[in-house]
Amino acid sequence: MTSPRVRQATALAANLRFACSHLPSVSAMCRDVGFNRQQVNKYLSGHSLPSAFNLRRLAGYFGVQPEDMILPPDRFSEVWRERVDLPAATVEGLQIPGPLRKALTRPESSIERFLGFYHCYINSGSWPGHVIRYVMSLRRVGPWVVTKSLGRYRSEPETGLPYLMKCEGMATMQADLLTIIEQQSLGPGTLSATMLQPTYRSDIGMLTGVCADTPLRGRSPCASRIVLRSLGRGPELRAAVEQCAVLPAGSNSIDRRIRRLLAEPVETRG
Repeated sequence: MTSPRVRQATALAANLRFACSHLPSVSAMCRDVGFNRQQVNKYLSGHSLPSAFNLRRLAGYFGVQPEDMILPPDRFSEVWRERVDLPAATVEGLQIPGPLRKALTRPESSIERFLGFYHCYINSGSWPGHVIRYVMSLRRVGPWVVTKSLGRYRSEPETGLPYLMKCEGMATMQADLLTIIEQQSLGPGTLSATMLQPTYRSDIGMLTGVCADTPLRGRSPCASRIVLRSLGRGPELRAAVEQCAVLPAGSNSIDRRIRRLLAEPVETRG
């Protein structure tokens, strides 16, 4: 007769393999959570169970509860699709409409493969004829996928003065579209909504779409082409930030493929 501990280890192994199948690599998960790869291999093979502390770390990374990780695999897959319910008091405190709350706390599981860092290229609404390159991160925090964007520039085109841009927001995956909502955390706050999809279904290294920028005050709303180029899950962040720049749209510092995607018109339908 199989002992409960063996059954739990077997269930955890199957559930962890399922969850990791949504990631670029198991090694990326180990780096993100701070696990030793050899130890994770023991979890994946069913030869070992994590401590209660490490089980909470694994569950938090995948946006489920610790007890969910040792459910029977068919039940775990259901939990994965439905995740994640927040405590009622916390949900009510969010003060956002139910359908939007559900989209943000239960994005489609395919969003996992988009977590990581990106160089973002966007046609500038402030400086026509220029492209802004900045860094964005997408990471899971419990049931949420949160974003942070940072652009540090030595000089802006109009004044030549240094310029710093910081934004924070959230992301969701609905109907094969990665949707990001961010607000500036420095200076006059602006709210932006970005909708992206891979340039090819199997290629998530390059995402293209449209960013609608809705200023809270100051200037008129605008929509711009935007392209995200993956930097992976563990890039040299300082080097990535140092590459932030405001560039002429035709600059050779921008990959030719990215220039072509940015040049596509923003389609509007009346």
